[in-house]
Amino acid sequence: MDIIKPSPITVTEMREVLGVAKATAHKIIKDLGVQCLDEPRRKNKRLPPSEMRKVLIDRGYTYPKSAQIITFMMQKGGVGKTTSCFWLGLKFVSYGARVLMIDSDPQGNLTQTFGFNKIDKQLITKETPVLTDLYDPKSNLSISDITIQLTDYLSLIPSTPVNSTLERRINERYKNPAIAVSEKIKPVLKKYDFILIDCGPTLNTTNAAMILAANEVIIPMDPDDYSNMGLDQTLSEIASLERQFKSKVSTSIVYTKYD
Repeated sequence: MDIIKPSPITVTEMREVLGVAKATAHKIIKDLGVQCLDEPRRKNKRLPPSEMRKVLIDRGYTYPKSAQIITFMMQKGGVGKTTSCFWLGLKFVSYGARVLMIDSDPQGNLTQTFGFNKIDKQLITKETPVLTDLYDPKSNLSISDITIQLTDYLSLIPSTPVNSTLERRINERYKNPAIAVSEKIKPVLKKYDFILIDCGPTLNTTNAAMILAANEVIIPMDPDDYSNMGLDQTLSEIASLERQFKSKVSTSIVYTKYD
C-alpha cells in the first residue's frame, strides 16, 4: 500500500518564494551545496525537505524553537477540516518543517487520507495504539510510542474506532481538560516545528482539550448558511472555554470550496 507523501519543492517554486531571479536561485543552490533529487528526466529540479530547510535558514527564515500546535475544529462536518489539515501539513514538510499530525477523530478520516484503510492488516490494526491509549490507566505508553514516522520530516498519530473511548478517559482522569492534551504533547515539542490536530465535527471534552492545547485554532467552513450556523456554535464554544479556563484562544476562519 502506498502512503501519500509530500511533494518536494521545485526550483521554480523556490525562486517564487524567495523572490529571486533564476541566476540567483542557481547561485544559492551552488553556494550552499544543495543536493536536488536525482531525477534525470525532470527539467524542473526538486529539493527534498532537508535541502529546502537549508535554503530557508540561509535566507533568514527561523523555524519554531518549540512546536506550534494548530487545531482544526468546526462543529459542522464536511467543511474541509481534514483536507485543510492534511494539505497544510504536507506543504509545511515540503518547506523543510518537521511535522506531527494527530488524528483525534474516531472516524479516522485523516488516517485514511494518508492511504491507510480504517483497519489495515499490515500497518493499522485493532491493536495499533492510538490517542486514547495514552489515557488508559493500565498503559505506560508515551506519545512517541503511538507515533508512526512516515518520512524523515513527517509523523502521524493514527486513529481507529477505538478512539471513541477518548472522551470518557479524559473525563475520568482530568477535571481540567486544558492540560489533558498539553501534558501529553510536551515531551515532543522540541522534536517538531508544527503539530497539527484534526478533530471530529462535534463539541465535546476531547475537542475542548484539543482547542485549549493549541497556539492557533483554524476553523474551515463553506460559504453557506449551514456553515454559518456551525461557525456561530464553534465560536460560542471557544468563547465559553476562554471564560471557563481563563485562556486566550487564537482563531482563524478559512473558507473552503471558494475560488
